[in-house]
Amino acid sequence: MPAPADAEAEARVEITKTASPALAKPGQKITYTVELRNTGDADRPDFGFTDDLSGVLDDADFDHDASATSGTVSFTESRLTWSGDVAIGQTVTITYGVTVNDPPAGDMRLSGELVGGEGSNCEAGSTDPACGNLDAPGLPLLYVLMTADRETVDPGQVVAYTVTVGNVGTAAYPGAALTGELSGVLDDAIYNGDARATGGTVSYGASKLAWTGDIPAGETVTITYSATVNTPDTGDRVLDSAVQARGGGTNCPGPAPGPARPGEPLPVTGLGCAQRVAVEGVTISRTLAPEEPEAGDTVTYTITVTNPGRIAYPGARLTDDLSGVLDDAVFGDVEASSGTVSYAEPVLDWRGDIPAESTVTITYRVTVGDPPPGDSALRDEVVGVEPESNCSAGSTDPDCGTEPVGIAPTPASASGAGPDREPGAATDPVPESAPIPGREPVSPPVSDPGPIPSPTRVTGRSPAPPYGPGWERPLPIPCPVGGPCAGPGRPALPFTGLPLGPVLAGFLLLGLGLAPRLCHRRGTS
Repeated sequence: MPAPADAEAEARVEITKTASPALAKPGQKITYTVELRNTGDADRPDFGFTDDLSGVLDDADFDHDASATSGTVSFTESRLTWSGDVAIGQTVTITYGVTVNDPPAGDMRLSGELVGGEGSNCEAGSTDPACGNLDAPGLPLLYVLMTADRETVDPGQVVAYTVTVGNVGTAAYPGAALTGELSGVLDDAIYNGDARATGGTVSYGASKLAWTGDIPAGETVTITYSATVNTPDTGDRVLDSAVQARGGGTNCPGPAPGPARPGEPLPVTGLGCAQRVAVEGVTISRTLAPEEPEAGDTVTYTITVTNPGRIAYPGARLTDDLSGVLDDAVFGDVEASSGTVSYAEPVLDWRGDIPAESTVTITYRVTVGDPPPGDSALRDEVVGVEPESNCSAGSTDPDCGTEPVGIAPTPASASGAGPDREPGAATDPVPESAPIPGREPVSPPVSDPGPIPSPTRVTGRSPAPPYGPGWERPLPIPCPVGGPCAGPGRPALPFTGLPLGPVLAGFLLLGLGLAPRLCHRRGTS
């Protein structure tokens, strides 16, 4: 009986495809490794496989770095092909890489399709997971949105920030990390130490807010914190904040943007990665020269409006009420370095634009009376109408001019001299300890002295007061009704002699009347 023939020898090629890393992030390089191992009992000449990378390269770029330990490898039109011999027990290794786009633009799944030759585990239609055609890995993608609860803020107010981090990809994002840069905020505000997160861990240090955590696909984490603006604000009057999400696969890859130059928009690295909040208002100061005015001085007022921030203020306005100045002084002239200034007694009104990092000066002059006819104090009130300032209505800031500035009498006025005084005239003041005869003491002025009484006519002559040496005489004493003015201070009328005509006529009539009588007496005698 013939011996049975030996069974025909057969080659068997086992294919295994792996990726490193297995779960990649946008921006990362993925290295694919395909191993061909002949587990049969015969050589396998002219073996090959094709890996269709169309489902990978919609989200990645081929790195053109394919290599093989034997055989020939090539790449054409999104297909990688290898061909060669695989001996019994031999393992051939083929490697090639792709770099995932950041952000990916396809279906966010890396789905290749490897088909091996006959006699392998990856023939067409194979469901062997070793071929890498099933459960294509997805890609994580973080969308970061940073917002503030307001666009402008006044000194002393609170700005609340919210950073929302959502995984809009098709795979979990392990070890996500965000950094919030607060240095552009803390020159104007104080961090309130209130950062909270709905997931992961949040911390603060060295003007930076840090958060780390894992975000599954389709999930969202919210981080909140706040800052209180300084009063007064001594910074650049702009709260510039930014967030950076490290590790790739985000719309805020960083680094966090720095502050913008004046007049430029806030730099951003992606939508929602930065926020700018403008601190409303300008700084107003008011000075006068001389600082201690005297009666008769011309006083120059200078109002300085400073905008130290990076936000321009079109249509700004301020007013200065001079009611408390004009009771003692006369308004002179006014000018401004920019804008338009007008004066309608008693209010000075300035309007104009205040560019970023600029200063506007308004100068006006008044001349103090000599002596001042009012309360001998200059008191004006500067009010910043728009934008917000330290001189808002009702402000007690001394730079706004609400405190009175006293007027000192001039040395000439204090000594009794004045513009109408003759040089060398007597200047002896009246001592306060000695009353002036015939004059009632004068009470100090009051805010409401009441009606002035009507004068009373003098019906009797006042006695002449005894004036001492060096004393000035009082006002003339009024004349009594129907009487001559012979009181003190009024000289007596001079004697000019008897009237000659009436006297001679009287003597003539007297003689005519006496003549008949004399004749009659002589006849009878």
